[in-house]
Amino acid sequence: MRAIIVECKLPKNVSRVNELFIMAENIGYTVVKTLTQNRHSAHHSTCIGGGKLEELKKLVDQEKAEIVIFTNTLPSSQVFKIQKRIGDIKVIDRNLLILEVFSRRAMTKEAKLQINLAKLRYTFSWGREFIKMKGIIGEQVGWSGPGDYPFNEYERAARKRIRKIKMNLRNVQSKKTALRKRRR
Repeated sequence: MRAIIVECKLPKNVSRVNELFIMAENIGYTVVKTLTQNRHSAHHSTCIGGGKLEELKKLVDQEKAEIVIFTNTLPSSQVFKIQKRIGDIKVIDRNLLILEVFSRRAMTKEAKLQINLAKLRYTFSWGREFIKMKGIIGEQVGWSGPGDYPFNEYERAARKRIRKIKMNLRNVQSKKTALRKRRR
C-alpha cells in the first residue's frame, strides 16, 4: 500500500518523520513521499495550512497514494476534513499507526482483544464526525419523529461492541489465571 507521511512541525517538537517511516515500512506500507510544514501552531481545522493541503492533494494523485499518515495526533474532525479536501483516501495519525503495528504483531487472543478495545475507544468520537460529514445528522421533527439520531444508534452499537470485547477479555484473563493456578 502506497503511503505519504505528513508532518506539521511545531517549533518545540522533535520531528517524527523517520520514526513513522520505519513503522510504516515495517508493516508493509511503501512510503512514496514525505511532506513537512513548519508552523507556529497547527491549523485549527486541518492541522496543515490550505496551501500544503492542496500540495498534498496533488501528491496523492501523482503518487497514487492509498493512505496518508500524519505524525501529529489528529482529532476526528481534522481527519474527516482532510479526507474531504484531498479525496476519498484513508487518513490516519501516529496513534492509529501504532495501534496498527500492534494489531499486525499481536499473536494471542488477549492481545488482539486489547488492541481492538483500544482502537474502539480511540475512534469512538469519530462516528459523530463521520455522520456529520456525510450530512446525515439533522433535526428530528415532532414528538414522534423518524426515530433516533443516527449518532445515538452508532454510539449504542459501539458501546455494545466495547462491552462484548471487555467480557471476552475478562473470560480470557480468568482462563489464564485458572491455568496458572493449576500449574502450581
